[in-house]
Amino acid sequence: MPCTSKTLARLALIGTMMSLVACAPREPTPMQPTDQGRYNHDLAECQAQAASSFSFGNAVTQCMQAKGYHVE
Repeated sequence: MPCTSKTLARLALIGTMMSLVACAPREPTPMQPTDQGRYNHDLAECQAQAASSFSFGNAVTQCMQAKGYHVE
C-alpha cells in the first residue's frame, strides 16, 4: 500500500497528539497517603512561591519534592 499524503497527514497528527500528551504537566502526587487538606495547602504554597520568583525548570515540582512529595 503506497503512502499517500492523507496517510502521512494522519500519522503526523497522531504523532503530534502523542507528543502533546506526553509533555503535558502533571500534578504532583503524594508519596504516602496524606491529608488532602495538607496536600492542597502545600500545593498552593508552592504555586504562590513559584509565581513570585524567577526560576528555571518547574519550580512547583521542585518545591513539592522538597516537601517530601513524589512527583512523576
